Amino acid sequence: MHRAPSLLTLVIAVAAVSLVSCGGESPASPSGAGGVTVEGVLLGESAAFTSSSSGNSSDGPITVEVVGTELSVTISGNGTFKIEDIPEGGITLRFIQDGTVLSEISIPYSPDGTTVKIVVKKEGSVIVLIDLKLEDDDDDDSDDSASGSCMIDGGREGDRIELEGDVLSGGGEAFEMTTNRASKPVHVDASNADFKCNGNTAGDRECHEAVEPGAKVHVRGTLKECGSGSAEVTATQVKVQKAASS
Repeated sequence: MHRAPSLLTLVIAVAAVSLVSCGGESPASPSGAGGVTVEGVLLGESAAFTSSSSGNSSDGPITVEVVGTELSVTISGNGTFKIEDIPEGGITLRFIQDGTVLSEISIPYSPDGTTVKIVVKKEGSVIVLIDLKLEDDDDDDSDDSASGSCMIDGGREGDRIELEGDVLSGGGEAFEMTTNRASKPVHVDASNADFKCNGNTAGDRECHEAVEPGAKVHVRGTLKECGSGSAEVTATQVKVQKAASS
């Protein structure tokens, strides 16, 4: 008579423990939330440490904060930064240098799983937006399967890229170049790029003018667009490897 209630109590207790263990993980687990990731590029060589207009030899590093959170990161020496696990919603990035707010840039509503790719540039004491792109995790598989449609070997929109080849047409602001990585000429937007010449024997202006048809160049930047018939790179640096033959 006394064993049945004890057995029933034991069965209920075991069932209750199983129910709690199965249902208790989800609310306590932040890993399933996903969050938003921001991947950024600050244009310019050594962009995180720029010359001061006030005459100081250099300013301090630039920090990027997500307004309304405790998330922040210091831009690396090569001008890149990445912030993860940002709560979904509208995002405001605050750029700070030496305790001074340079700019705040707003990003449209971004749901969990979004990767925001942003390109900015420091002009004087202000950070200006150059390019902004939102990518969804749901697009990852299709992007991977479609990567073969990009005419640049191994190229993917939004990724950093380096190309070496010959200038086909255009000049320092924008030009078309041929490269052994692409089946057709690649368009390069160099309007915000830094310019160098091989051997560092010339100034920025001379190197800018040396970008002309026939010149051999090395381009570093971001692959903005890429399809089977065309591609565009936003350049951060253009290095003239060899001037055009006279």
